[in-house]
Amino acid sequence: MANPVGYIMSPELYDAVQDTGRDVRRNRATRKARRMPRRRIFSSKPCPPSFRIVVVGNPTTGDFELNLQIPNSSGVLTSDVLTIDWDATASDLETAIEGHAQWGAGDYEVVTADGPFPMHSLSFSLRKDLSSVAIPLPTVSNITLSGGARVGVRVERCDCEGAP
Repeated sequence: MANPVGYIMSPELYDAVQDTGRDVRRNRATRKARRMPRRRIFSSKPCPPSFRIVVVGNPTTGDFELNLQIPNSSGVLTSDVLTIDWDATASDLETAIEGHAQWGAGDYEVVTADGPFPMHSLSFSLRKDLSSVAIPLPTVSNITLSGGARVGVRVERCDCEGAP
């Protein structure tokens, strides 16, 4: 019996090799069919408002203003501006939001992650029941960052999995 590799085999061994190859191919096909897509597990609790700030262009000096709208202690959406340095850390951002008198100092627990700027993004979540209030995406203005190439700032909303 001829075989493609050129080894001399008994007919029984040749059949066993063919059967093994067939089994491997069959198992591969069924394994692909059995593979289930990853499911996201949804919590019954709403996701806290979470945002990510990304500084691009690797600046070496300057700052920018973060226009943030958060409900005050009465539940009214109140807007104010925070000045953020080019090299801010997570604790700098946390302190700026938590201690802000406009929103009621101590009313918010801010959880931050990642950082510091400019090499890493900063993420923050407002840990308070805000399910009844739609918090708009923060905006950035008065960017005075310099020292890098095409410097800028981007703010994006995080999903629950990307939240700190």
